[in-house]
Amino acid sequence: MVKVLVTNDDGFLSPGLRLLYSALSRIEGLDICVVVPEKPQSAGSLGITLHKPIRVWKTCIDGIDMYVISGRPCDAVIYAFSTLGDFDIVISGVNIGDNTGLQAVLASGTISPCIYASIVKNIPGISFSILFKDNVNFRDDKLITIISEICRFVIDRRGSLKPIDVISINLPHRITRNTKAKVCDISEIKFTHYIVRRVDPRGLEYFWIHGYLTIKPNENLDVYSLYVDESIVISGLNARYISTIRRDYDPDRAYRILLELCNYVNDVLCRLFT
Repeated sequence: MVKVLVTNDDGFLSPGLRLLYSALSRIEGLDICVVVPEKPQSAGSLGITLHKPIRVWKTCIDGIDMYVISGRPCDAVIYAFSTLGDFDIVISGVNIGDNTGLQAVLASGTISPCIYASIVKNIPGISFSILFKDNVNFRDDKLITIISEICRFVIDRRGSLKPIDVISINLPHRITRNTKAKVCDISEIKFTHYIVRRVDPRGLEYFWIHGYLTIKPNENLDVYSLYVDESIVISGLNARYISTIRRDYDPDRAYRILLELCNYVNDVLCRLFT
């Protein structure tokens, strides 16, 4: 029995959580434990709650037994490790909104629990995000199948993924006959941010941070591949190699692992549309 910790940063009411749970339910031999925040925690990164207590309660919604936590995604992981035993893998998502580009990856509350688990417990993780548009069908059987097969592939190979700690999957808003999976490097710039100044009724200033999407025409980077090509984007992460003096990093092996997954997903897509 493979013990899977499921979490997210969109909260316990997210349709993305139900999508991921539906996909995992198709895989035999899994013990699925769901621990999620009570409300959206986007861009929370690796933040944890230190300045106030957290509350946890158990509930069942839409047939999903889950622990709901008043804190952040990494709080959910800490709680699970501390009270619910050991896990073999952490799977996070499906986030409502993509996590492409280095700015989003480093800030992501979807990817961060997987990174945290990889650091403190040395277990792998998968994060799922989807490019959100109004016509996303969270009950699409083909979408559920793709997520299920990706999870099955990674779970079966969870002991041989190094040097990859976390596989980040970004899904297009729809799966069609023309959809392909692609291994991509991560873009450096996705948003160009700026400040919008406003004045409240009392005459006091306040500010909104906003930004516009920057898509550089490079088909090998994640932002372009998701937004323009509408590909299933597969990227690998390893937080340990933030240090520039490590000598044991093997990027060629990482690429081979991701390419094997990519080819597998493309085979699944081919079967879905034949």
